[in-house]
Parts: sequence; structure tokens; C-alpha cells
Amino acid sequence: MTNQPSVPVVLLAAVALWFPSMEAFINGDLDVAAAAIRFGLSVAVAWIGLAVILRVVAKYRTEGRRRAGPGGSG
Repeated sequence: MTNQPSVPVVLLAAVALWFPSMEAFINGDLDVAAAAIRFGLSVAVAWIGLAVILRVVAKYRTEGRRRAGPGGSG
């Protein structure tokens, strides 16, 4: 497992974060430039958030292996 978030997962999370802005854009309440900026920010937030989560999970995984030792059980 790698510490880099996969692109499809990041895009799915970004669309989920951007959904209220997407609705406003579709209804004509939001300008194209503002919608694009908000989508870019949601991609950045999703990428950083998923990277942090993956690093925390990787850290716990390595700590668990270190505590288990070569015998395998606690």
C-alpha cells in the first residue's frame, strides 16, 4: 500500500465536497470561474486529506508490526 492517494478516489471525494457548488452552478447561481476555483480547492483539500489519512494508517500499520515482533503475536 502506498502513501499516495489514488486519483479516482480523490476525484470522487472532490466531487462530494464540491456538490453544493455544483448545484448552484447548474441552477445558474454561480459563475463558471467561481465554480472552477471551488472545484480546484476541493481537489486540493481531498488530496491533502486523503494523504494525511493514508500516512496515519501506514504509521499504525508499521507500529503494529514492530510491536508484534518476529513471532507474530503481541
